[in-house]
Amino acid sequence: MTVDEAQAAGERLVKSYAVLNEEFCSYFKPQGEPQGISFMVAKGRIVRVDVSNPRIATIKGAKIGDTEAQIIALYPGQIRTIKNPIGGPGKNLIFVPRDAKDSNYRLIFATGNDNRAESFLSGQIPHVEYIEGCS
Repeated sequence: MTVDEAQAAGERLVKSYAVLNEEFCSYFKPQGEPQGISFMVAKGRIVRVDVSNPRIATIKGAKIGDTEAQIIALYPGQIRTIKNPIGGPGKNLIFVPRDAKDSNYRLIFATGNDNRAESFLSGQIPHVEYIEGCS
């Protein structure tokens, strides 16, 4: 959906910070609550959601603070694990949908030293795979 469509649905969004190339993508966040959520927008459409708020959970109930084992158990047979792509501690747990119509989407949990989710993001390929966001 577009930013305008999201606002028409009742969610007031504001630009969250300046990026180097706004034609490539930009970030918006809710004007009020909830905090710790941002929307990546590319070509006028919301293509990714970044979550750092531990009160926000996925449809299956996965949230920040969950262990790798808890997340894998919520999505049996659908989690691919890779090392932290920027070389830090932890891993990325990547949910890969089974349904062909959703094959262009991913849900990625970033874990830390303690093997617990520190953040997660969801969206369309390739945007969901941009390690450094819009930078």
